[in-house]
Amino acid sequence: HGGGIGHDDLDEILIRSSAAAQRTWQGCGTFTLVDLDVSYQAKGATPATLTCTACTDSLNNTGWTFAAGPAIKSWDGGGTDATCGGLAGDGNKWSCAANWTGDVAPISTDIVVFNGETSVKNCTVDIAANVAGIHIHSDYTGTITQATGITVTVGATGYDQAGGTFTGGNAGMTLNGPWTLSGGTFNAGSQTITTDRNWTYTAGTFVAQTSTVSFSTAVNNQTSTITGSITFNHLTFNTVDTAAGYTVTIASGT
Repeated sequence: HGGGIGHDDLDEILIRSSAAAQRTWQGCGTFTLVDLDVSYQAKGATPATLTCTACTDSLNNTGWTFAAGPAIKSWDGGGTDATCGGLAGDGNKWSCAANWTGDVAPISTDIVVFNGETSVKNCTVDIAANVAGIHIHSDYTGTITQATGITVTVGATGYDQAGGTFTGGNAGMTLNGPWTLSGGTFNAGSQTITTDRNWTYTAGTFVAQTSTVSFSTAVNNQTSTITGSITFNHLTFNTVDTAAGYTVTIASGT
């Protein structure tokens, strides 16, 4: 795994032959290949299929299947106050299409990426945000602010922060995928953050403020794992409707 989520997110690993001749991949079991740049590779008799997702098919590959990855929408900060509404601060709006690659604002099937190579400009989430994932790279040094009254919903890809600052609001954040903090600062705000997935802290700063983190599920036999030492302001665990068998494990830390 190249560490990224798409072949345009700057995190690729290159798989090459040392000579201009194909090398053969062959072996038992399951290969999971994601976010790679591949050339001069062939598939052997096993495995039956060899699929590389969100990979770049560079040159002279045979037997490999290259599958499309998730849609990536990167914050490029191209908007200005004048082009995004005309008022001071409008140039930082999440809703302004000019601030995103392709000049189209993200939708629910997009994974949103903030990285320093594209832009370190601040972002204000000014409309209800519903995306497949949010990834904040270590070289992003800006601040993402969830405006008052605005909700954020993150899909199965999850929330992954390695840099920058996220400043939460008061209206709620729903996580349908894992939450990971490995760098930067996460200010939780005064809202309830709801999740039934894994919660991992390895580095960076988590500021609970007056928030509630609620591990809540409507799925039978769901499991969540909390990893790392973190201080919450208010923490709740519950099941919704008829869900049963919810397990939350504290894997390490306090």
